[in-house]
Amino acid sequence: MSLLRPSRRSREHAVVEPVERADVREYRYVLATADFETLARLHRHALEILDPLVRANILRAAQQRLLSGLDLTVDDRVQIAHLVTVGEIRTPGIMLAGLGGPALMRLAHAVVRDATDEGLLGGYEDWDGQDAHQQESAMRLTRHLWGDALLS
Repeated sequence: MSLLRPSRRSREHAVVEPVERADVREYRYVLATADFETLARLHRHALEILDPLVRANILRAAQQRLLSGLDLTVDDRVQIAHLVTVGEIRTPGIMLAGLGGPALMRLAHAVVRDATDEGLLGGYEDWDGQDAHQQESAMRLTRHLWGDALLS
């Protein structure tokens, strides 16, 4: 007869991954597939309709995560949209990781609504859920800055 208690460590626990909300997953798809100009326009429009407190959360996350835009205010919607777009294309997921739940949900919803209206979610069902690769992101940013002629 053993005096030792059975260890709880011996039991295997299934690891449960957090469930990603549909709007956030669709937003990640748009971030991974849309070109720079489209993303910037979608972010501009989203920031025009979001309230100042949500814009403040987005701006603060951008400033902290990207170490840029420190002179911007919540009313600088075009510049914030550009900052968020450049940050996400340069380093996929950097802004998503810095945004809190409500701000991320509202931004994702606003961007996805316009993306759906423009038919940008074609291919979403076949998407594997992976963010854009660093090389793809660099090409998208280079294409924006220099045009397709440089890449040919």
